[in-house]
Amino acid sequence: MIGENMSGELHGLIGKYRSDEESVFNTWFINNEERLKAFRSIRRGVRDVIADIKSGDFGNDYKGSSLEFVLSCITEQKQVFMGASHAFYWKPKLRIPDIYENEVDVDTKSTIALIDVIWFKKGTNQIASAFEVEKSTSIYSGILRLTDLYFSFPEDPSTLFIIIPNNREKELILQLSRPSIRGNAIEIHYILFSDLRQHCDAICMFGDSKETLHKISKVIS
Repeated sequence: MIGENMSGELHGLIGKYRSDEESVFNTWFINNEERLKAFRSIRRGVRDVIADIKSGDFGNDYKGSSLEFVLSCITEQKQVFMGASHAFYWKPKLRIPDIYENEVDVDTKSTIALIDVIWFKKGTNQIASAFEVEKSTSIYSGILRLTDLYFSFPEDPSTLFIIIPNNREKELILQLSRPSIRGNAIEIHYILFSDLRQHCDAICMFGDSKETLHKISKVIS
């Protein structure tokens, strides 16, 4: 009987999720044929990258390389992969060979470069806060990027924020309630567009630290 009740609750939850127009199911998995075509292009592009590496034709510059084509295909898939090429475009001095020379350092650079906004402590290179703005892109991907950043600097953790439209609050709460996210015990604050618009001028005028943002941000309990 318990199993039947759980099964019924699960089917109800799935049905509710699928009917939610703001869910990832409806913003990502629809137009499946279009997605499959994109993934076929990505697969062909990856084969070209491998062939270039094997033949020794893999150049030093990202621009114009076979890797650029692959990442262009990926970033066109707006919901999940937006920002995948930022690590290369936002770091113009980062050459492809640098990835081989210091993989750990590049992983850290890539993690930072994928974040929408980084707030550094004044006069230092220490990260005070990180912000992801998720107007239409995948909220879950934004949470993962912030989580990666948090664990990249465990000795000096930063305050994490996600900024979202009001109509995505329900989806954000569902994503932050995932056991895999809650199990990390990382506090992620979120700010609604309406609250940011309402208090923006006051924050700019009177705000003197990241704690000011806590007054307009929310966390799930």
